[in-house]
Amino acid sequence: MMLKNILVAFWYIELGYQCNSLGDWSKYEGKRSILKSFQLNYLDKWTPVLVGGTEIFMESINMEILKSAKQTAKRYNLYFNEKQFNEIISKVI
Repeated sequence: MMLKNILVAFWYIELGYQCNSLGDWSKYEGKRSILKSFQLNYLDKWTPVLVGGTEIFMESINMEILKSAKQTAKRYNLYFNEKQFNEIISKVI
């Protein structure tokens, strides 16, 4: 759940919004959500994460976080080190 919350925070920042506080999930998935339909579908697809699907989930969410981090860096003219990101992720998976 925490990784999904991190991903949603990146999506909010990517869209130019301040992300909600941790645990404020109703604004992410509820009627007030500003997320795009593909983002909501992504969250729905991985809720719940089944025990046998954990590795696939980790690979998928890391790719989504990478895409969003790169977009956020581009939007705000920030430096993003993709190589370092991948090195860290490889130690977790």
